[in-house]
Amino acid sequence: MMIPMKSLSRLALSALALFSCNTLNAGTSQLPLGEERFKLDIGAFIIDVGSGAALTFSEADGGQKIDFEKDLGLTSSKSVFRVDGYWRFAPRHRLNLAYYAFNRSSEKTLETEIEWEDDIFPIGTDVFTEIEWELIPVSYAYSFYKDRKWEVAGSAGIHWISMSARIRSETTLGSPGSVIRISEESSTSGPLPMLGISVDYQPARQWLVGGKIQYFNTDYEEYDGSIFDAGVYAEYLINRNWSVGVGYNYFYIHVDVDEEDWDGNLEFEYSGIQAYASYRF
Repeated sequence: MMIPMKSLSRLALSALALFSCNTLNAGTSQLPLGEERFKLDIGAFIIDVGSGAALTFSEADGGQKIDFEKDLGLTSSKSVFRVDGYWRFAPRHRLNLAYYAFNRSSEKTLETEIEWEDDIFPIGTDVFTEIEWELIPVSYAYSFYKDRKWEVAGSAGIHWISMSARIRSETTLGSPGSVIRISEESSTSGPLPMLGISVDYQPARQWLVGGKIQYFNTDYEEYDGSIFDAGVYAEYLINRNWSVGVGYNYFYIHVDVDEEDWDGNLEFEYSGIQAYASYRF
């Protein structure tokens, strides 16, 4: 039996339309919670530094506590680039990695005498200050509870922390004048262990929400103190691979540092809002 060409054309067009529709639906359907292999979040992190951001040198000798914002005039807020992600190498096992860094600088006429390492910067001195902060959290997470809507995991890892602080001044004395330059730089870096728990929940097909808490009271090599890192997030899933999200992150560290380049105390607190795009597959 011969099938008319017009009927064949209609059949072919119908098959093509059905195939295109199925492909589109497959591309826009969401990956079920916990079935993605890789996830990457890229966006902006708007940081607000707390009033407790300070450093002290020679804490054992009663060193002066230097407030970054009040004493040195550094701004308390800044927007920086941030990336987070993980690799799910088995259904219940993940390797997490994140990175962000922020630098702040200021010029200020001192209203308080500053004792920095072996130098003293008197009241009225014009100083330039720069603080650099870098954080790289790395952890392994195991999901001890996991179903289609919930995933609860425990984690263990490190926060690699790097911080450097520089201060310098130039003072002109006499006429025609001789210039006296004073400059000091201190830095510290290293891994601090962390233990944590995270919860992810999918209340609807296109929504994900969750949170995490990480904490450790450490006495590790040159560091003695505590570190706390917590956050929450909400994501809207656009299609199978893409989503957009917002989150809130709080971080606090208070440690005694016993190093050649930094002998004293570091206290740092900040929080911020994160807005990001997420890709998963």
